[in-house]
Amino acid sequence: MLNENQERELTYRVALRYAEGIGNQLARKIIASQISLKDLFEGNPDAITKLLNIEGIGKSTLINFEKSVRQAIDKALNVLTDCQRNNINITFFDQTTYPPLLKHCDDAPYVLCYKGNTDWFDLPSIAIVGTRRPTPYGIAVTKELIEDLSSVEPVVVSGLAYGIDSIAHEEALRKNLITVAILAHGLDIIYPAANKKLAHKIIDSGGCLISEFFPGEKPEKEHFPRRNRIIAGISEATLVIESKEDGGAMITAHFAFDYGREVFAVPGRIHDKTSQGCLKLIKDNIATVVINARTIIETMGWEQRKQLKQKTLLLTPEEQVIYDLLRASNNPLSIEEISAALDKPIPQIINTLLMMEMKGLVKSMPGQRFSL
Repeated sequence: MLNENQERELTYRVALRYAEGIGNQLARKIIASQISLKDLFEGNPDAITKLLNIEGIGKSTLINFEKSVRQAIDKALNVLTDCQRNNINITFFDQTTYPPLLKHCDDAPYVLCYKGNTDWFDLPSIAIVGTRRPTPYGIAVTKELIEDLSSVEPVVVSGLAYGIDSIAHEEALRKNLITVAILAHGLDIIYPAANKKLAHKIIDSGGCLISEFFPGEKPEKEHFPRRNRIIAGISEATLVIESKEDGGAMITAHFAFDYGREVFAVPGRIHDKTSQGCLKLIKDNIATVVINARTIIETMGWEQRKQLKQKTLLLTPEEQVIYDLLRASNNPLSIEEISAALDKPIPQIINTLLMMEMKGLVKSMPGQRFSL
């Protein structure tokens, strides 16, 4: 239960979405600047003036912002009422319930709505997308790849559309995998309506429905490319099964490639329209050819990751703090650096590292430095 101050902060954060001239990028900058949203929305001159220190905000933005404040707050209050009525949660880019991989994307939404669980962020994740009208070949390949991928227990991400998306969600559920659906509209409805039962199954099985759109926002045509960037951004890898050259799955693949994520594509017959997208991704060196799940598992290192996770379940408290420190570091750390960071004596650090190395949890590097 939120207290009065927390409710006010939540209202103002949602209201940023409706403030004129403030888009995703500026909203993220405003929140990161730690300017008081209470002061900002309640017209404190000092807070409003501070906005000028944020790159991208000029005097015209301030004028438009001040004009739209009252209307933005009213809309935010309606959104929060609708979310409560429909059991919809809200998360912002600076919160732990926001998908961590998505935070690294410059164009990621600063606010998301979701239904379901968010306890899957540390699992491998793969977006599986493709045409709404798959061939029998595409259907069979989707099922086969998910069957074989299930050994490493990835989260399967897709868009709940007809065709490959729905098959990917259904097959993931059949293999007891967590699956996540990214939607192009508010979570007060399900589109297509025929997938309403599937959406409930996703939530009930420990998965999640996610959207950057608030309740009442419909599945407009321009929403789907925005949805596709979230599918790509939330996932470690993207797999395209079948797609026309101008299909929506191609948009997802290009977003994934631009984000520096791995892209995979299943080849098909050169005369099939639904193969043209995949063949182009392969030809343009955007996607790696996939003929079986082993290609994906080995490229992503998911088997080793699963083995490491199993080993880390047996970590002692002393090993856990060193493991967490090394995982958070971008570079190998020396014994002295680990000792200083944890305020532990060097002999103790050496003994713990030796045990961790014997378990295969850390690697010894030149210069007595260690990494995972």
